[in-house]
Amino acid sequence: MEKPITNKLEELIDNKVISMHVPGHKNMTIGNLNQLKINMDMTEITGLDDMHQPEDIILESMSHFKKHNDYDAFLLINGTTSGILSVIQAFSEEKGRYLISRNVHKSVFHGLDLAKAQAQATFTAMHQSNLTCQYVEPILEDVIEDYKLGICTYPNYYGETFNIGNFINKLHDNGIPVLVDEAHGAHFDLEGFPISSMNYGADYVVQSYHKTLPALTMGSVLFIHKDAPLRSQVIEYLSYFQTSSPSYLV
Repeated sequence: MEKPITNKLEELIDNKVISMHVPGHKNMTIGNLNQLKINMDMTEITGLDDMHQPEDIILESMSHFKKHNDYDAFLLINGTTSGILSVIQAFSEEKGRYLISRNVHKSVFHGLDLAKAQAQATFTAMHQSNLTCQYVEPILEDVIEDYKLGICTYPNYYGETFNIGNFINKLHDNGIPVLVDEAHGAHFDLEGFPISSMNYGADYVVQSYHKTLPALTMGSVLFIHKDAPLRSQVIEYLSYFQTSSPSYLV
């Protein structure tokens, strides 16, 4: 029996390649993932919890993600993409347009397609980085109106940040909730690293733990502000965009 995927993975392992990419555990060299055992790859059997209606060990685990007192954490096993899709879909029936920074992840465009909202999106102009020439900071017009949700990427995929507080405050001053794709900032707020957008009251913040921290691929967290609009709808859509048989390993 040919095993092309297994063979290629074993080849890379045997060559002792150095990981300069995701996942954040860097080929299992960072963190304590060796404590995981393959026989822990269970799902919602008797005695375990239900990720889509957590009442026991998953609920307890989520309560330990105390990055900010104003937020509740929701574990994602389909990556940050599932969190982004859930928020966009929850706002699909609201009046207004989506205000989107030009460097958003492709999952935002997929979310607009699923919500049939391609024509309801306005893309901001952007400041570019002098170092990488990549988009960094959205440029907001003086007058912001008729928007139902603002979406931005912080940091960009080169780790560059901007004054996220100004972005959030300006939108909030105009009654616009904010989703921050903080996928590459799961390490933010740790000593020596930038500040998370949760410190500025973003309504929804999604972080890819598997990108910059020692977590298995697709392990992410959606932080929902306790006063976020459409909070219950977003939580409901999390069950739409994630598998009904989540792996406890992730």
